[in-house]
Amino acid sequence: MSRFVGNYMHTLDAKSRLILPAKFRSGFQLGGYLSPDAMTSLALRDEASFDLKCAELERASDTHGSEARRASQFFHAMTFQVEVDRQGRFVVPKNLLEHANLTDEVMVVGYGNAVTFWNPATFAAEIQAPAEQTMAKDLL
Repeated sequence: MSRFVGNYMHTLDAKSRLILPAKFRSGFQLGGYLSPDAMTSLALRDEASFDLKCAELERASDTHGSEARRASQFFHAMTFQVEVDRQGRFVVPKNLLEHANLTDEVMVVGYGNAVTFWNPATFAAEIQAPAEQTMAKDLL
């Protein structure tokens, strides 16, 4: 299982392909699983990380009832297995582009055992700005 950190700005091409940063590519030589993330982003996981996520959702379904089962069903229904080409590109399905509101520019963010893809404005509003404010408070 790979670990991913850092963030990069990339662009979707006319064929809805996104390129992985070079530092992330080795984790996806065999492809990966692209799915909606908990927020309005997408997550790309390698097979080992995807298996862990599936197990986590199954445990939640067993202990938290119908709402957790619906969330698990949505996750599985909206997940696509993707192939990464030699140039590090993969196609993002239209329904996932819409879920994450991805159009031109995409913020690619390492998130431990996954790579996440964000609309840059959403990333700034939901993740970056609040995190910077929290860090500033902690340092004062």
